Amino acid sequence: MCRHKRSAHCGESDIPSQGGVSNSVLNVRKAPVSLTGACITAALIFGGLAAPAHAVDTPSDVLQAVTKATPDTVANAASVATTSEGTNAIEFTVSGTTVNVPVDPAAGILLSSARGAASVGLPFATGAANAVVERPGVVSYDNGNGSRTVAAVQDDGSVQLNTVIENANAPTRYDYPITVPEGHKLVANEGGSVFAVNDAGAVSLFIAPPWAKDALGKSVPTRYEINGTTLTHIVDHPQTNGVTYPVVADPWMGEDLMHRAWIDIEPQGYTVNVDATRAGRIFSGPLTLWAHEAELRDKLGGNAWRVTPTIREQFFCHVVGNYFERNQYNMESWLPYKNWWEQLNPTDRCNPGSGHSYS
Repeated sequence: MCRHKRSAHCGESDIPSQGGVSNSVLNVRKAPVSLTGACITAALIFGGLAAPAHAVDTPSDVLQAVTKATPDTVANAASVATTSEGTNAIEFTVSGTTVNVPVDPAAGILLSSARGAASVGLPFATGAANAVVERPGVVSYDNGNGSRTVAAVQDDGSVQLNTVIENANAPTRYDYPITVPEGHKLVANEGGSVFAVNDAGAVSLFIAPPWAKDALGKSVPTRYEINGTTLTHIVDHPQTNGVTYPVVADPWMGEDLMHRAWIDIEPQGYTVNVDATRAGRIFSGPLTLWAHEAELRDKLGGNAWRVTPTIREQFFCHVVGNYFERNQYNMESWLPYKNWWEQLNPTDRCNPGSGHSYS
């Protein structure tokens, strides 16, 4: 149920859930929607409006290329102070997650929250130039080899790392050394996404499937390779016929699937409420549901016992069907049990037997 509209599907979402019921795995970002590009979802997932220290009046060529390839990346960049001086170009905290983007690319990007900390090294960092401010929440690094790395901190605390490939002589392999919490490792999923996960199933980082496109919007073959804790984004641009440069390739990452979860006591029982992050709406394929449930229980803390079978199935329905749902997810304890895929329909709308009049 959407608390204020009395509907499980209140309106069109800004972010389509591309891992729908018919998909067997994460089917995220076949085209860019939103940590969004070869954003490493880790899940790099945040403050008030502040003027950038070195704002630019007109978009640079690199910013124009990113904006054309993935407009949501720029539109959803955090309105946060951004500088090319000192230690951090960007420091942003939202919903308990902090993102630090360095001036010196060799320092790497740091993500930290109560769930742990992860750092992401940048490609060719030892030879790249220091950060250049592109606009609030967005900086670029010139790699000195015909490519640039563009780091865009999104307003939900995720990070999109775009590679702008300027010509056919630029590299095809871009390494992201990743440091994850102890006991976690990088695991590739069918469909191209990557999780940092431990043996207990706890996820500390979400990385969306990669994509790449040229200046005319043509898709360029791309994929990830994992070697230990290094994620390599491979872009086969010189081997692709008819490529028009620049090519933009995008990994996107984040740490959290939800900003918060809480309980409301009602006359009939109680509701479990979830405020999902952008990452939570993107990583919505059926094979991600275990990660959503684990984080829901973690966010509820002492109220985790309230995730009963009927609450769980309503929640799963909301996660997979969030394309139509702009607002929070609300799951009611008094509704009857029904498998999530059976209640994902225009009648139930993830609230089976509620009898609501939907508008």
